[in-house]
Amino acid sequence: MTVDETLHKYEKFLWHMAHKFHIDGYTTEDLWQEFALVLTACHKTFDPDRGTHFKTFLYKSIMARAYHLIKDQDPYTERLDNSIDREGHTFLDNIEDPMPTPDEQDVIDDVHAFMEPYFEGRDGLILKEVLRGTSYRQLGEALGLSKQRVHQIYTEGLKRLKDDFAQYLGRMN
Repeated sequence: MTVDETLHKYEKFLWHMAHKFHIDGYTTEDLWQEFALVLTACHKTFDPDRGTHFKTFLYKSIMARAYHLIKDQDPYTERLDNSIDREGHTFLDNIEDPMPTPDEQDVIDDVHAFMEPYFEGRDGLILKEVLRGTSYRQLGEALGLSKQRVHQIYTEGLKRLKDDFAQYLGRMN
């Protein structure tokens, strides 16, 4: 499929996305053009072997572009990003990551201990690797499974983890 054909296929989707955002200095038509440029880039870089659909890839790329447009127009963010002290550090370089308090660290340790069994064995490996971004196809080839079976194992594991974690949080409260 050519870029023009892809653009024609997703034209309504681009208009829908352009109407979702209200960014100062950009009309809906401007946003549509920005998102059309994103579509062109996606068309060139999309890899169907990564286990995602083109429309999902396009959506996430449009959201990233919209975020950058919003961030670029925010004078407060720009002022913070560009302020440099005498040593040549930006404002954001001088902010240290807060260390968790002992109580927070206990909660973090408890959650890690709770989740650890879910990442053991073949099914746990699949859950962990998909969460890290490995495609179903890549895992299937490495483990001798179909990508559909890998997806099924991942979905079941994630549902089990989600349900059990909700119960765990309920017991904590």
